[in-house]
Amino acid sequence: MAQTFDTEAYTKALYAARDAIRTFINKSNAHPILLRFAWHDAGSFSGANGSIRFDDELAHGANGGLRKCVGYLQPFKDQFPILSWADLIQLAGAEAVLLAGGPRIAMRYGRVDAALARVRQLVLHAGAPRARRRPRRRHEGRVPVAPHRRRAHHRPRLRAFLRALQEKPGGVLRGLR
Repeated sequence: MAQTFDTEAYTKALYAARDAIRTFINKSNAHPILLRFAWHDAGSFSGANGSIRFDDELAHGANGGLRKCVGYLQPFKDQFPILSWADLIQLAGAEAVLLAGGPRIAMRYGRVDAALARVRQLVLHAGAPRARRRPRRRHEGRVPVAPHRRRAHHRPRLRAFLRALQEKPGGVLRGLR
């Protein structure tokens, strides 16, 4: 048996939630944290699916301080239970941008929430990405050449032109080798 979905009720709930979230954002000045919350949800293991509300993802170091956003949006989820967490989070992020003076972000709604079991499986098997620095390359005393300059010096005509500029008195590229 096919499950029916009432798009009209979902749309009305989205507009009502948008108005309520606008009031909340203006009153609490929560623009930055809600935008960051939406950004981190979209950048999670499987996209903007509301999975950031789970402790497994909130425990990741990059998501520090975002736990309070779940508390900020919980009253809206309780008030509009038809809306998915994924849509609610992205709606809050888009409204935060708009109310902060940014552009209106064209959004498509109707996302399906992530299941906790799926999030745990992704975290366990993929491992949470670690923030680490790339090891510095050793250049044996010479300064590394930027890639765009390296490509430019491999073209003969451009190399001759650059050489001519270097040889001019007071040339623009004096000292470039």
